[in-house]
Amino acid sequence: MIERWIEWYNHILTGTGMSDTMVVFLENASIIVFTIGLAALADFIVKRIIIATIHKVAQRSKNDWDDVLVKRRVFNRLAHLAPAWIV
Repeated sequence: MIERWIEWYNHILTGTGMSDTMVVFLENASIIVFTIGLAALADFIVKRIIIATIHKVAQRSKNDWDDVLVKRRVFNRLAHLAPAWIV
């Protein structure tokens, strides 16, 4: 599916009359910017929404082990994996 989008984008860029090297450059630059944007979005979602929810749930629970994980920022460190998975 992504390949079709890239082909469509390539077709649009080629139709503008640009040189082949410029089309390839813009294609690659666009893919890099899009990937960085997705990674930033994943980072925002995980850190702002999921981590905040985990902290609230840990505060309400009766268990002590989840409070220790929150205090040691284990979930915050695990949140760094989300952008890495996107990339």
